[in-house]
Amino acid sequence: AKDYAAFAGHIRIIEAGMDTTVDRIRLQAMAAKHRARAARVLVIIDFLQAVPVADPKAFGTTKDKVDFLCSELRRLARDLDSPVLALSSLNRGGYQDNGKPAMSDFKESGGVEFTADVAGILWTQKSDEGSDHRPVSLSILKNRNGELSEITTRYFPAFHWFEEIDKRQADYTDSLKDAKK
Repeated sequence: AKDYAAFAGHIRIIEAGMDTTVDRIRLQAMAAKHRARAARVLVIIDFLQAVPVADPKAFGTTKDKVDFLCSELRRLARDLDSPVLALSSLNRGGYQDNGKPAMSDFKESGGVEFTADVAGILWTQKSDEGSDHRPVSLSILKNRNGELSEITTRYFPAFHWFEEIDKRQADYTDSLKDAKK
């Protein structure tokens, strides 16, 4: 609790609305950075596909909008010199198959594949019913400045607790494979 108290006053959760565009997020993040007198802030977007744009009619498809948002969030990270974490939906195939995830599982994945510095997917395999935990893995499918890996955990829902079991380095080609093939 003492460790948490050192930064808890700087945490801001902002409920986004239809006017919470990347430009508005930029202003709020800059204000938070100034208030905290910090060199960096962490911006978390939940979730990418729901971020509104100033002129929705400017985009022919949802993919075009997501590509634009990915570029804007990358610019935001650069301008703030801060990490921006954007949660993304998966396409239906990513939910239906119990196989290992791939970059193509991101919904409207072009912008995510090209723009993101790091891309990872949390996924789970079926586990025994009645167990107090279930296996959950984090597959790092893209990492511009580091290693690709898969981290396997046990997730205990009653405590919202993850326990790391194993970490394996992954091959770059693993991230390019379509898990459905």
